[in-house]
Amino acid sequence: MTKRILIIAFLFVGAILFGEVITEVPIDKEPSHHFALENDYLRAFDVVVDPHAATLMHRHDRDYTFVVLGDADLSNERMNEKPAHLVVKDGDARYVKGGFAHVARNLGETPFHNITIELKNPGKPVCGIDADNPCVKDSTDETMQKIFATEHAVAQLTTLEPGQQQPLHTHTGPHFVVALDDLTFENHVTDKPVASVSMKKGEFKWISITGMSHYLKNVGSSRGRLFALEFN
Repeated sequence: MTKRILIIAFLFVGAILFGEVITEVPIDKEPSHHFALENDYLRAFDVVVDPHAATLMHRHDRDYTFVVLGDADLSNERMNEKPAHLVVKDGDARYVKGGFAHVARNLGETPFHNITIELKNPGKPVCGIDADNPCVKDSTDETMQKIFATEHAVAQLTTLEPGQQQPLHTHTGPHFVVALDDLTFENHVTDKPVASVSMKKGEFKWISITGMSHYLKNVGSSRGRLFALEFN
């Protein structure tokens, strides 16, 4: 009995002195990452981390973007690196290069909610991924802002005030959209009847139609923002 007590005490002291061994889990096994959608282009997760809680250590093998739904104060704790303080704002969309494992720790008083979108074949960076190479803003259009682009994917943020509309544009590839506000839009597709589009904040859709020329008009009473990730 005495020998067993000594062994337990030794193990306990060793854990204190040397720390617990940290293991990592695949992203789809991490409890805060709720699987949402997968196809040939992407894999998406609806992520919610409670106030003062943290994810498990999980691995991102692919490049990904995350779209933030609400301000958040975070500690980004990559394996074998010092924690980094990260403050994100509602509506932020950031591109992150994969090949690491980390813990996302919520330091704030509200849940950290985001849509995480893994890119299966993004290709080489074009703009908006590295700080020294931002995407050039189109001065002729205030409603659609290119956030980042790779060889095979382009991310844009549409912001429409009540009564405002996008310019007519064409989608050459399928795209994934995330509502950043509760919104009510009209969808004006060339040669088709006008359709109503209503989405709640955080709702997302995969739109497989290609070659579609259209514009969206905000017919609601408040600002509407829509994140779109289009593939080619």
